[in-house]
Amino acid sequence: MTHYPKTREEYKAAILEQVTRLMGHVLADDPGEHSQAEYIAKQIHYDVRELFNKERWKPTPILDGIRARVPLNERVTLLIHRHDERNGRTFEQGIITAIHSAQSHRDGAAFDFVPRGCRKPRRYYYHANQGSCLKVFRGYVSEEAAATVTPLLEFAPLPFIQYRRAEEDAA
Repeated sequence: MTHYPKTREEYKAAILEQVTRLMGHVLADDPGEHSQAEYIAKQIHYDVRELFNKERWKPTPILDGIRARVPLNERVTLLIHRHDERNGRTFEQGIITAIHSAQSHRDGAAFDFVPRGCRKPRRYYYHANQGSCLKVFRGYVSEEAAATVTPLLEFAPLPFIQYRRAEEDAA
């Protein structure tokens, strides 16, 4: 294959092609030092592992929504709240050059972001979990005006789960 598989069907087709090539090498029975059989077997091993990796094929509705609605290479204002970290607020104005997967078990996105007045991109992460919030505004918006302007994209924080005590239930 000339490219890396991206879907499950492409992985299945690649595995079948590699099995066919491996069978050709096995039937040729050439134990020479230039035999590709071991290399092909390793490719099959890794592709089968990737095919059955549940995390890879898990749906990512938040990442898909961000990619569909957020424009690339345009001026935007990015506001990320993270209530589970010390530095819990990111407010940046600039240009989003690329959107990637957050590379974690949670849905989210990684933004390659060139801040206003800079040339080198930085990477900002948004993970969809309790207490996290993402807002993207079209154009440059000040922090004071962000409360009144309608965002281009908004993912509100998930509500915290409130557990009642057993004493409250008995009362």
